Amino acid sequence: MNISPDRPIELIKNDALGRKPFVQSVAAAISGWRGNESLTIAISGPWGSGKSSVKNMIRDSLSLSQSAVQVAEFNPWQWAGQAQLAEAFFREIEIALGRSPSADSRKSAAKWRLYSAKLRIGRLVTQTASNMITRVLSLIVGSGLAWAVISKHLIWTIVFLLFTGIIVAGGKVFDALGEFASSWAQLKEAQAAVHETSTEDIKGELRQLLKKLSAPILVIIDDIDRLTAPQIGLLFQLIKANADFPNLIYLLLMERAVVEEALNSQASGNGKYYLGKIVQVDLDLPTIPRGKLIEMLEREILAMLDYSPTIDSDEEDHRLSSALTAISPHVKTIRSVHRFTNTLAFDLSSLRGDASLGVNKIDLLCLAAVKVFHPQVYRQLPKEKTLLTESHFPDYQRKSVNRLNAFVLSQTSPDEQSYLLALLAELFPNFPWKMEEEEDLFTHHLSSRTVTENEALTTLSICHHKNFDRYFEQTIQDGDISAEEFDELIEFLPNQAKTYSRLCDFHQRGILLSVLERLLACVDNFDSGVLTPLLTALFDISDECLPEWESAQRPPTDRLLLFLSSSILQSIQDRTERLETFSKAVETSTGLYLPVSKVALEEPGSKRQAVGGLSETELAPLQRNCLNRIKSWAEAGKLINHPALGYIILRWQEWSQDETCRSWVASQINSKEGLIRICTSLENRHYDQNGMTYSIRLDLLEQIADLGHIVHKLKALNYDALTNKEKQGVDRFHLAMQQRLKNEHAS
Repeated sequence: MNISPDRPIELIKNDALGRKPFVQSVAAAISGWRGNESLTIAISGPWGSGKSSVKNMIRDSLSLSQSAVQVAEFNPWQWAGQAQLAEAFFREIEIALGRSPSADSRKSAAKWRLYSAKLRIGRLVTQTASNMITRVLSLIVGSGLAWAVISKHLIWTIVFLLFTGIIVAGGKVFDALGEFASSWAQLKEAQAAVHETSTEDIKGELRQLLKKLSAPILVIIDDIDRLTAPQIGLLFQLIKANADFPNLIYLLLMERAVVEEALNSQASGNGKYYLGKIVQVDLDLPTIPRGKLIEMLEREILAMLDYSPTIDSDEEDHRLSSALTAISPHVKTIRSVHRFTNTLAFDLSSLRGDASLGVNKIDLLCLAAVKVFHPQVYRQLPKEKTLLTESHFPDYQRKSVNRLNAFVLSQTSPDEQSYLLALLAELFPNFPWKMEEEEDLFTHHLSSRTVTENEALTTLSICHHKNFDRYFEQTIQDGDISAEEFDELIEFLPNQAKTYSRLCDFHQRGILLSVLERLLACVDNFDSGVLTPLLTALFDISDECLPEWESAQRPPTDRLLLFLSSSILQSIQDRTERLETFSKAVETSTGLYLPVSKVALEEPGSKRQAVGGLSETELAPLQRNCLNRIKSWAEAGKLINHPALGYIILRWQEWSQDETCRSWVASQINSKEGLIRICTSLENRHYDQNGMTYSIRLDLLEQIADLGHIVHKLKALNYDALTNKEKQGVDRFHLAMQQRLKNEHAS
């Protein structure tokens, strides 16, 4: 299945839309620019118009021309918080400055780092000074660093703690005091930033250094229009505040109207004026020639349909031409091309399970166009089977015909009505489609084609009642996802938060299993940029969709999550990159079950390793991260109710190598609910002639709990007051204990 998450092109040689001259002129202007202040260039275009492709081609053009321009590419969409966004902004520019081998560049990078540190410290002190200092003093005294309190360096101790991130906005305190004593070099840098030099002095020195650069620094900022309004406001504040540095060029890619609307709150409703004060060069993305866009669309369609005009009939040639004529006006951007071709590829893939396609290719093409560009009409079609598959329409059906026509016309704009009706007429040529202004029924299509019942049947046309359902069965079954929704999910994959949100929605609707199956089918076609956010989203959703195991088999969702996550990792050929992806997902995820499971499966001796051959050094931080998360869940009171409680606490006991797990288990059995959960958390389940049978794994349970203590606690319960499910759990435990005593006595 040829589905892609709408990847932009990377190289200028791959330009198929005539944008090479525009790209080269922008790249040349950037290379040759010199100025005493920053230059801000904005390239504006609507969503899906190819801004990211143009950005990539500009970078490639600079590289091909051997330009000395150093590039810092900053994607603010990757950073959720405003503080993170600001930090990443300064860091990317520092990296670009330091990339050049010249001494001036290295000096500029060091000075830029000092400048950003100064701003950060000032911001932290200004915003939350009193609160932070109070917390710092408490932390110092409570951590045994009382020497600092009486030291002449107290104020610098506080500044250092602020600077190194022990205290951040919101008053969160991280456990970093252990590194304090070895960090005097950073302390001295913080002293210099806060005390020895003013912000303006640092800026003045930085300006002089940047003036000496032989080539400018290009800061590319993409996906601006995907940010929230506050994030857009902060980003432009950062650009404005740092717009007086020489040899610094900002290249902004955005949809102008979206940004102007977001800036209205900062400019008293005049975001357009505010933006104009920051942007010196405002360029519109060159409009893609319609001919180029249509050429791309037709080329991809013909390839997917395996269409050969030298083999197929004249009638089919004419139908294809009519279909393409009706589809092409709907295609206005590159993204709309990808969206349509992805949908067509999906539909073709879902139907190619048979030896033959089982449908008419032209009908499938037209139906995909209705699905993508007129989804409301598409969803109505399966409900109108009887009407749409008729060959003749007596007068008594006039009301039904008019009703369907009225509905179709109400779902589209007047300028697109004729194209929609042309698509529908290709699908259902016998139905009397009519324009809004027409009073009499008539067939509206691009040709005078009509189809007999026998022709419709033999050509596998959708307009025959025996073929009709075949065209919809891949999208209208219960528990399945529509092609349209799956296409939207593919677009969301680079964004972990949005992917997770969509997966949660699918889980609530009961179609997550179908979604995971379809993702599994396209893993090998995914761009590397979507793998980490997708894997992280799977880790996050695992705990929410894992039910209590009530059968001998693990829940299918559980098995598929494990398989899909392994497939994602195995699709990465480079082992180092594979480990980095895995580690980042484990680190950033908030989930528990799937990260723990995947890390456990990477241990030596496992046959289901996805990364493979991890050393103890590589495995240790992954285990430590999972262990910390298990403890966090336990402290928050969430662990005791986890569906895979037994599995997780066994990993806790195995990885901790101390008594923390057993201590926690001992505290849980003090309550009735916790006692029964622990007792039944480690069960074997299997079928026999009597149905499902259960057996408690006492050998595993005693690794984490004192069985005698559990027996004592169970005796103290009021058995009659328990629910039926609780009684079953208690009975299973007692049965297991009786069997153990019997075995011991026999031996």
